[in-house]
Amino acid sequence: MSQNMELKPGFTLRTALAILFASLMILPVSIYLSLVSGGGLASAAIYITAILLSEFAILAGSPLTRQEMFIIYSMVGIAATASPFTTLVFRSYFVRSPITWSFKDPFTGKPIPELIPTWWAPRYDSPVHELRTFIHPEWAIPIAIMVASYFMYVAYDISLTYLFSYLYIEVEKLPFPFAEVQAEMSITLAERSPDKMKVFTISALIGMIYAVLLYGVPTLSYGITGQQVQLIPIPWLDLTSGPFGIENALPGALFGLATDILAYLGGVLIPFTTTVYMLIGSIATWVFGNHIALTWLANLFPQWVEEWIPGAGINYIYQRSAIRVWIAPQIGFTIAVSLIVLAKSYRNIINALKSLAKMTRASSVRGYPSLKILLAAYISTVMLSVILFHALVGFGFPIWLTIIVALGWSFLDSLIRTRTIGETGYSISIPYVWEATILASGYQGIEPWFIAPIVSAAAVPYWTQSVKAAYLTETRLSDFFKAFIFTAVIFYTMSFFYTSFFWSIAPIPSSVYPYTLISWPVQAATTSLWISRQIFAFKPEVLVGSFVLMLGVCGVGEVLSKFTGIPFSAVGLLTGTFVLPASTIPTFIGAVLGKYIFPKIFGEEFWKGHRAVIVAGVAAGEGVVIGLSAAIVMISKATWILPF
Repeated sequence: MSQNMELKPGFTLRTALAILFASLMILPVSIYLSLVSGGGLASAAIYITAILLSEFAILAGSPLTRQEMFIIYSMVGIAATASPFTTLVFRSYFVRSPITWSFKDPFTGKPIPELIPTWWAPRYDSPVHELRTFIHPEWAIPIAIMVASYFMYVAYDISLTYLFSYLYIEVEKLPFPFAEVQAEMSITLAERSPDKMKVFTISALIGMIYAVLLYGVPTLSYGITGQQVQLIPIPWLDLTSGPFGIENALPGALFGLATDILAYLGGVLIPFTTTVYMLIGSIATWVFGNHIALTWLANLFPQWVEEWIPGAGINYIYQRSAIRVWIAPQIGFTIAVSLIVLAKSYRNIINALKSLAKMTRASSVRGYPSLKILLAAYISTVMLSVILFHALVGFGFPIWLTIIVALGWSFLDSLIRTRTIGETGYSISIPYVWEATILASGYQGIEPWFIAPIVSAAAVPYWTQSVKAAYLTETRLSDFFKAFIFTAVIFYTMSFFYTSFFWSIAPIPSSVYPYTLISWPVQAATTSLWISRQIFAFKPEVLVGSFVLMLGVCGVGEVLSKFTGIPFSAVGLLTGTFVLPASTIPTFIGAVLGKYIFPKIFGEEFWKGHRAVIVAGVAAGEGVVIGLSAAIVMISKATWILPF
């Protein structure tokens, strides 16, 4: 980035009011919608709030700056949807659910609810569950632990976001393709350039029309008549089963095509080489890998063989294969690529650390804290989470394993996930790392299933992407973090009141909140399957074999790239192993269109200058339609709950 860039404040009284508005007015609607239909209002909240406040500011004669719009765009979706206290209501349900009572701890033989610690939820026989209120002494410790754990993650995220922002934005200059969309949305809505507003408006109109067909018709038809009409399959066209399904040739494989236009348009922003290797990794994993695990390696994955059902479709095949086959391999793949990235980037990492240690002018102008402060915040936060974990669980769980996972794996996970979002726009999510750690530890207590130290990247990849967008909008970095802390305080406070209100109206789950009747029992059963050791058998040989395989493939790829000039992307390959072909194929198609077709149609200069505006406009149009459709359904289904 330019050394002379002047970063300006974005967290102002107006943006604080926008965040407060989102939590006060939109959060209760979002909570209700999630309980009733499982839907959310994140995208709609962002665009509706941004557009409304932008218009009010213009009418008042003081338009929002691009920096203020960036903060609004970044924070409103969080403020309008985050509801941590809903998880506490689920805990109340979990300790009393007949489903959890039907599972037994394999070591004591007792039903799971009898062993649940009171620091996670009040005992199953506590009157607080019938009172349906958080204002009770028995909720004090669970709430305190939840809040403390969350803000530990915030401190962890901030420290590593600063560190990786300097490494991947200042030193390596990764593209962070979707940061451009975030920035263009903010700039276009704030500055109203006639040229860009025209492109943005036309794109938004296209997004709205398509979203009406894809999301609006099914949502409204189901909400009003109870019968869903789908003009276009959601979220993908399933090509796994049926007369032309891929399973006819390759049993176990899954295949499909995403139907959301954004799945295709996103590819125009990602480097072409990256999309090629994402496609290769995805096909190798979910098509050929699934088939091989079902046939040639059936002895390693007997549960996958037992549970695979011909004709089941992409949803079922993805769910079962992800759990039964790919947990350990994905961990192995990630460790291998992490080592490749470290080997290739170690000089950049060292230079970045040295630069921060010396506090160069660039780092001081941008507001980067010193290396000592960042490392102290990172290490102290992680160790605090370790101390909290062992204070609650005890020292029967191997402390050395906790420290290795919390200090070592969390850093490695953050490093590689931030790298993947910097190169591809996708942040891979490595599933069930802590669950695998518990199983590998041999610990027989139930407590580690309900609390964990810091073990994952959490928000670091997305925050680093937002830092890139902050640069593009010339926003002061510290304002982004100040705004987030303010947002967190607001949504925690509002979530407490609104969740309490909905819980007091009627039990959750209940017919008043029908989605919870469907989803919460499934969630309770899944958690109980883990605790009872019925869902996953940890196999070190699979993890090691996957590590060796990926290390070998990437090693050969890097060598061939160096001597032949053929580009190679280990990060793109790794990302593909986590993303279904239904998404990587559209991404690749979009990349081909963006590289070879659209520049010829629109002109090279126009396309390069407006492609992010087009993607942002389509996203805005879709978000508005989804929000309006959900609101119409909510109004049509609104019922006054009588007290008798």
